[in-house]
Amino acid sequence: MSSSSSRGSGSITLEFDIDTDMGRALVEVMNALNQVPRYPVDITEPVINVGGGGFGNTIAWFAIQTQENNPRDIAGYQSFIDEFVLPRLERVPGVASSGSVGGRSDELRITFDPYKAASLGIDITTIGSRLGSNKDVSAGTADVGRRRYTIRFAGQYNIEALGDLVLEWRENHSIHLRDIATVARMLQDRSGVISGNGGPSIALNVTPETGVNVLEVMDGIKAAVLELETKVLAPAGLRIIQTYDETVYIKASIRMVRNNLILGMLLAVTVLWWFLRRFRATLIVAMAIPLCLFSAFIVLDLSGRTLNIISLAPAWLLPPVWCWMRPLLCWKIYSGNENKG
Repeated sequence: MSSSSSRGSGSITLEFDIDTDMGRALVEVMNALNQVPRYPVDITEPVINVGGGGFGNTIAWFAIQTQENNPRDIAGYQSFIDEFVLPRLERVPGVASSGSVGGRSDELRITFDPYKAASLGIDITTIGSRLGSNKDVSAGTADVGRRRYTIRFAGQYNIEALGDLVLEWRENHSIHLRDIATVARMLQDRSGVISGNGGPSIALNVTPETGVNVLEVMDGIKAAVLELETKVLAPAGLRIIQTYDETVYIKASIRMVRNNLILGMLLAVTVLWWFLRRFRATLIVAMAIPLCLFSAFIVLDLSGRTLNIISLAPAWLLPPVWCWMRPLLCWKIYSGNENKG
């Protein structure tokens, strides 16, 4: 278990053994968090993500920008993206989590007038605790005749009515929140700026689950992004651009391995034919090379292993081994048989 914290956020990473059932582990972690009696007023409840944490495991980055005919600041779309874009990306099979940075979320800002509060003798710290305790609470049920009604206390205020909150009673007169403070819905203070292609942007990242096929996950992500671009972002005056795609490097590695394998096979067969000039011996080697490769990939598939740097590394080393060892072994065998004859 490891933890990290920064201004306004924190994370705890739990690492399990390879053969651990992640579904069962997720349920156990959720049950442990549900045992927490209460969280502080100024924080949100933790969110659990299955998969690697941090930007190091991200397979895709996207930049969302405003269109040319949209004069609104892109930073104000943070809540819109969190509500409509991120949930769609997280529904893609194989995606563990997605996040966004660079925007400014909405917040409820209450600005107190210290002079008015002091003149009325109002303690601001007491007001803070009272504001945090306004919640909708279930009060059980009530039986009326043959019917049973659920009683629910609506103690939560909307933004427009929050100013009517009664703080105290003084000589049969109520002191409301609007008497000493102003209530407004505003954007959070800017803490940073992300720029892409010469303009301000909101960056999105996508993290996959452990052990998934990254190529298949990326295909699902691109299909979801295309759907979001046409149905959600374009009507809102936004556009999305993919700035990082990890599958580009994976496909390049696969192409390099494929080219090396083909080149190694051709060189091994050519060198063997050049020295031995025996069609049968050359044919046996030419057939043994792809059979060995197919057998290795079949074993990988049956064992549930995926292609990665470790599994592809032996394939990178096979061509030079074939070019030198195959002709040498066949020449030794052929020379030994001629000496015996």
